[in-house]
Order: sequence, then structure tokens, then C-alpha cells
Amino acid sequence: MTDSNSSEACYVVEGFEGCSWFRRAACAALELQKQQPSVKVVIRSMSKPSFVESLKARNAEFSTIHNSCPLVYEASSDRAYIGGFDRFVHLIEKRHAHMTPYFCFQA
Repeated sequence: MTDSNSSEACYVVEGFEGCSWFRRAACAALELQKQQPSVKVVIRSMSKPSFVESLKARNAEFSTIHNSCPLVYEASSDRAYIGGFDRFVHLIEKRHAHMTPYFCFQA
């Protein structure tokens, strides 16, 4: 059973390719989309310097201080900051109760 919000969810995962936490978050997002096709996912991979610059813009947008990779946010009608890998997995487990991407933890 899924939360009513899940049918409209769109998650954006941003990070740099050399980051294992980014790969884990991307894995979890893609697996979620595979299991729930109504969930949309955008993966934005960039160079580390580009990611650092992108963080500045996202921090201003979300009025937060996020300084690690990856950065995950919801891009549905109400853009919302989620956080990094741990917070994203926690949200998946809470909002999409049947989905826990354990195999992504070792990506």
C-alpha cells in the first residue's frame, strides 16, 4: 500500500559520479521508479566542481546548509528539500512502505 503522495512524487538526486553515496541514492531512486512507475526520478550527475556550485544554488533555494553528496529533493508541485542518502532512504521507507532498497546500500 502506498501513500497518496507517492502517485505524484518526483525525486531529484544530484551528485558527482565519483561519490559512492550518490550512486547509492541513484540506485534507490531508480529501483523505486521501477517498482512504482507513477514515481518520477531525475538523476543529475556532474563533475565535483559543478556539484559544489550547484549546492550553493540549492542551499539558497531551500534555505538550508547542505554540504555533502548527494543532494535529494522533491520536484513535484511543492519543491521540498529532502537531504542526503540517509534521509532519502528514510523517506522511501516511510512514504513507500513496501520498498526498502537494501541492495543499494553497497553500490
